Formats: sequence, C-alpha cells, structure tokens
Amino acid sequence: MSSTIVGKKRKQPVAAPPPLPLAAHPAGLPDHLQPGCRVSVWWDGDSFTGTVLRMVHKCTRVKVLLARTAEWKEHEHEAELKDVKPLVVLEEGGHAVMGTAEGKSRKQPVASPEAEEALSEQVGGENEALKQCKQEYVEEEHAALQLGLQQTISAVHAVAQCVICFGTMKEASTVSGCGHTFCRGCIVEAVRANNCCPVCKQPVWNYEVRPARRLSGVIGALEGFGKDK
Repeated sequence: MSSTIVGKKRKQPVAAPPPLPLAAHPAGLPDHLQPGCRVSVWWDGDSFTGTVLRMVHKCTRVKVLLARTAEWKEHEHEAELKDVKPLVVLEEGGHAVMGTAEGKSRKQPVASPEAEEALSEQVGGENEALKQCKQEYVEEEHAALQLGLQQTISAVHAVAQCVICFGTMKEASTVSGCGHTFCRGCIVEAVRANNCCPVCKQPVWNYEVRPARRLSGVIGALEGFGKDK
C-alpha cells in the first residue's frame, strides 16, 4: 500500500511595488513634498532641516535626507506627512529666522552694525568696571598687609626696648638667672654698680650676662627693613 506525502508549498517572495509617482496620489501632493525640496522635519521633539528624496508607503510617508547637526550625522529618515513643512526664511527684527510656513523655530542672530557697536561699548564698560574692582581689591589688600606689618614691627620694637636706656637694644644680652634682657653695655654697667638685675633686683654676676643672639638677629632685620623703606 503506497502513501503520498503532501508538503506545504513554499511562499514565493513578492517584490515590493515600486514607489508611486507623485501624480498618482489621489489628493495630489503639496509642492514642498516634491523631490529635492528643502523642508523642516519635526522629529523626537525637535526641528531638523532636510531634503525630500521620495514618497514611500503608498505616499503616506516621505523619505527625507536630514542635514548634519552637532549631534547627528547626515542620514535618511521616514517622516509622516504632517511632520514635514516647507522651509522658509523670514526676516524679523534684524534676525534671520529659519522656520516653516506655519511657525518659526530657531533664530540665528545677525547683528546689525549698531547692535555690534552697542555690544562693544557694553563689553568695554564691563571691562573697565572689572579693572576698577580689581584695583580696589589690590589696594585694600595692600593696605591690610601694610597695617599688619606695622603692627608686627611695633610689637617687636616694644619687646626690643631696653628698660635702662629706653632705646632699641644694642647687642641684646640676657641675664641667665632671671631671664631679663637689656643692651649689653647697659646691663654690664648696672651689674658693676649694683650687682643686681635692674628689674627684679636679683643678684647678678658678670658671667651670667649672655648674648641674646636670636633677638639681636630680629632687631637687625627690622633695622635693615627700615633702611630699605
């Protein structure tokens, strides 16, 4: 007994119908949808400029070559008819406005000579104000530094004053026993006369009078700073 195997017939690929000519659209197409026309395409919440290539999907959609932007390369895009508008240039208030017949989009500023001059004057005024502000800041900082330096010098001079001659110490020397400091000549003479410290009256011997080299260095630096000024 023989059996016959019936297989399914393979579907033959059906070629896509060629794009309909523009004149075949029942209602007729607007002039801005003709191939080669520049249009504005609304896509993904933004407006792009491009060139019409051809109609697709039985003239329900249009393929447009979108121009290159900062974020996108030049590429083809299929858009609905309602999202494609003719691209026009409108002049308004000294600006070249890229937009559509129904609405305007981005403004590319084209400054007039008067506007450029006004902008130049404004920038120049801002620069002068900035220079004046910087100058005032520098002067205030300089004054504050000078005041702080003078206060420091006055404090050091007060410490470096000899209580015997009331002048700035010369060859500052300290009594090791009590720690009081005087001019070397003043303390040597006081010890020779009274054998005691002029401040605390503690007994002092000549060998206890020792040079105060660090204080002498500070006093020398201050005297040199005064001469430089």
